[in-house]
Amino acid sequence: MHPPRRLFMLFFAMSLSWGSAPLAAHADDGDAAGLVSGLMTRALDTIKSTNLTEAERAERLNALLQDNCDIPRITHNVLGRYWTLASPEEQKSFSALFARWVVKTYSFGLREIAGTTMKVIGTRDDGVDGADVQSAIVTQSGATTPVEWRLHRDAGKLRVVDIEVSGVSLARAQHEEFTSIIQRSGGNVGALNKELDARLHADSLAAAGR
Repeated sequence: MHPPRRLFMLFFAMSLSWGSAPLAAHADDGDAAGLVSGLMTRALDTIKSTNLTEAERAERLNALLQDNCDIPRITHNVLGRYWTLASPEEQKSFSALFARWVVKTYSFGLREIAGTTMKVIGTRDDGVDGADVQSAIVTQSGATTPVEWRLHRDAGKLRVVDIEVSGVSLARAQHEEFTSIIQRSGGNVGALNKELDARLHADSLAAAGR
């Protein structure tokens, strides 16, 4: 059974919210375990902050997403074979919409992480390509969830490309959802872009009505 969607919301949000310092500034020494440990600490500090409005939080998350995640690699993996079938305009549109969709979707789960304890258990280096870091999230009730961070090294810097929660890949889960939308539209990536744009627009209207 796949972990509930809420868990994906929480753990991907953690990867985007480790405070004001970008991941790349901590990644030059190749210490993947130290990077993730620091990342999780900064995540909690950001989550507990009472000095940010929701708009400021979303703006910061978007900046962190662009700085600290390998967006081209993530979007390519999420679309799979449909990436090469999409036009350059569709690829560019999807990359921009996907970044906004991630921030909108996963920022809602941030505060729910505040009562957890996070720890790094081990790391597995992939040579020049990157590293995998195993961690655990422990709730106040003592429940433990394994979380594996997949980091890719680009120009000597490590960046987040995927997170596995209880053995289930976030990128793979998103790939399944998005390809289902594309397949229902006869293989049209433009239809997925319209769907994401509609979701973002609906979320903006809902937020404005609050």
